[in-house]
Amino acid sequence: MRVLLNPGYETGGLVDAITSDYTSVWVNLDGGLGRTMLHCSDGVEIVPQEA
Repeated sequence: MRVLLNPGYETGGLVDAITSDYTSVWVNLDGGLGRTMLHCSDGVEIVPQEA
């Protein structure tokens, strides 16, 4: 998947966990950037990648 953050910035990653209300996800970011939590109010977009 791709994570689209601020305009012009994106990174890849793998969703690790999703909260039961689907408002937050934990993502392991590509390139050793670590694990981060993203909330629906953060203004990010998560785009699935085709296999």
